[in-house]
Amino acid sequence: MKMKKPILDSLSFEVRYAYGSLYLDRCGQTMVDIEKRFAGWITGPADPNSATMENFEDNFKVQFNSNKYNFFATKPSSQSIEYIAETAAKIWKVILANLNLEEFPRIGCRAQYLLATKSIEAANNLIKKSSLKIEIPSQITEDGFSLKSNKVDVVFINDEIEYQVKLEPIIRSESVNPSALVSVEPRSLPKNQQEALLNKLKGLNDYSVNPMYAVQLDVDCSQYHPESFSVEEYINGRHKVVCDKFYFLLEELWRS
Repeated sequence: MKMKKPILDSLSFEVRYAYGSLYLDRCGQTMVDIEKRFAGWITGPADPNSATMENFEDNFKVQFNSNKYNFFATKPSSQSIEYIAETAAKIWKVILANLNLEEFPRIGCRAQYLLATKSIEAANNLIKKSSLKIEIPSQITEDGFSLKSNKVDVVFINDEIEYQVKLEPIIRSESVNPSALVSVEPRSLPKNQQEALLNKLKGLNDYSVNPMYAVQLDVDCSQYHPESFSVEEYINGRHKVVCDKFYFLLEELWRS
């Protein structure tokens, strides 16, 4: 039975900044400001190296220190990209004001999509079918060598923004095990067997969202030394590019 369509597994945003030493003085105040202004945010560990806050209801996590701000959205399918971008922007404004930041060597947005497979071998076999592929020289293949594992890692650039695109097979430790997945169409079974099978099909849905084995499309978008930027526009804009220009790499494998 075919897996569900590729899903967005994580979306993250990063700002790297210069002259952020006020973090050492204002870390605590920054965390208090975020916790008081925005519902659902809980203060986590903080030390001279890094501070962490989480929103468990939305599956959001923030880390910041003297040189960078990171915003993570995990399993974001229940949230709109616009909401994620808006939240990341609100948190950033508090950090920006508290640390009095002015210079930004790099900003980046990273999207990771997963296409579930039943084994790592199946993931490797799918990647071999990708239109974004490595051409193997005949000097290698003519002596009986064949490709066992495949990972594509390329960097594109457009309008001063770099897109590092990775297509690779992965094994995930925190996931649903695929051993109980079914391969029979429910309609072909007697009625008294269909209910039990439908319960297993629910397991297939769960696995497609949280697979142990998968093909991962990882697109890291980055821009260096921007003169100015909007967090919301950057996240929304980069994610649209990922959907318009790179998502098809997974979708074509799903359809194959």
